[in-house]
Amino acid sequence: MEDYNSIPINITYSFADKPEAKKTMELFPTGTNFPITKSLAFKNKLGSMDLLIHYPTDAPNLMKGLPTQLAEYKIHDGKLKHAEDKNASCEFVIKVGNNLNQISILESAEL
Repeated sequence: MEDYNSIPINITYSFADKPEAKKTMELFPTGTNFPITKSLAFKNKLGSMDLLIHYPTDAPNLMKGLPTQLAEYKIHDGKLKHAEDKNASCEFVIKVGNNLNQISILESAEL
């Protein structure tokens, strides 16, 4: 017997420097085994991200009346250890997990 999600889970995110440029993607498609964690990396970003974890509005197996929004996060800017180095590049990484109870959460956000 294998556990898998019967409803896809999406994320929608935007950064403070371009709040109108929201991006939505399916992070855990239907049939994904859980528990599972996925990472997303963004080059040369320090944070300042709005993140929404949700079901698609047209999810086929979602019971009527259930909200589509699962969690919403506002991630503030992080600080680089060596900010004085002008040539330094950074990578902002978020980890989103779908746990054993099929609850999707932001597990971490780090530089």
